[in-house]
Amino acid sequence: MNDQFQEKLNPEIEQYKKALLFFARVCDWESFRTNAAKLFEYLESVEVSLLKKKFYRTIAIILIALAAALGVFSIVSSAGSPFFEKYRIVVAVGAVAGLFFELLLVLEMHLYLSFRASKQKRREARFIKGITDDIKAYLKTEICGTTP
Repeated sequence: MNDQFQEKLNPEIEQYKKALLFFARVCDWESFRTNAAKLFEYLESVEVSLLKKKFYRTIAIILIALAAALGVFSIVSSAGSPFFEKYRIVVAVGAVAGLFFELLLVLEMHLYLSFRASKQKRREARFIKGITDDIKAYLKTEICGTTP
């Protein structure tokens, strides 16, 4: 994560932290849960966007390298060298296999993200419970005598 993004992320999380502490102290559990859910959504969206950015950058680099290698090989093989003529089919099949591999990686990424989205409510509930437990431990009391 670069410094600019981290500088933007830290104040956002700090705002959520302050809001959660405030709502816990005044025993407004509905607002507490709502803000905890918003924090969860924010962190999820940040994580997914970073994952996609890194993944697609890697895919692009691999595709550019594959296309460049294929281009160089075709230029060199067009010079008429019998060595390159002999392996032209092998290189073409290798390039097609590389492209299919890249396609499978993209499909796997989409499958992973859809699986992750299907389990989001369960992770959100655990996240909210974890934050509630952390707030209780931080304030060191049974907050308002009730459980959120």
